[in-house]
Amino acid sequence: MGTLLDGKEIVAVDEITAAAKKQVGNRQYLEVSVTSAANAGDTTLATVASGNVVVKSITVRADAAQTGDMTNLAVKGGTSKVVTFIPAAQALQADFDATGKQVAWIGAAELHSGETIVMEHTGSGATALNLTVTIEYEASSADGATMT
Repeated sequence: MGTLLDGKEIVAVDEITAAAKKQVGNRQYLEVSVTSAANAGDTTLATVASGNVVVKSITVRADAAQTGDMTNLAVKGGTSKVVTFIPAAQALQADFDATGKQVAWIGAAELHSGETIVMEHTGSGATALNLTVTIEYEASSADGATMT
């Protein structure tokens, strides 16, 4: 038991539980490295593991210049990829041809437990991509939510 004040335990700020951080309204981030082949098709970036979430933003960043093997990419979500976050026409190889170049989406889209966020990538060759995707989201379920 910790320190008591008027008979009540005092809990240090650093002891806030992981569950509390996942409650409604608390901003959470998931960072994913994408190193699949440029012509591999779909890569699952995230799955809503519990509860429901509101996705607030998605950023795709080049960690190195992407080669000509990459044609474009798109980021979609939901059941059967019905939500388009970043369309392929806005994420061409030229948008990622230098380290640090980025394409982003900002908005609000609700995803339910079990739904996914997927990167569709097309290309002419199998050179590995070198991208980082950052997803900002909040729980919209009263019991909290997580993405993995």
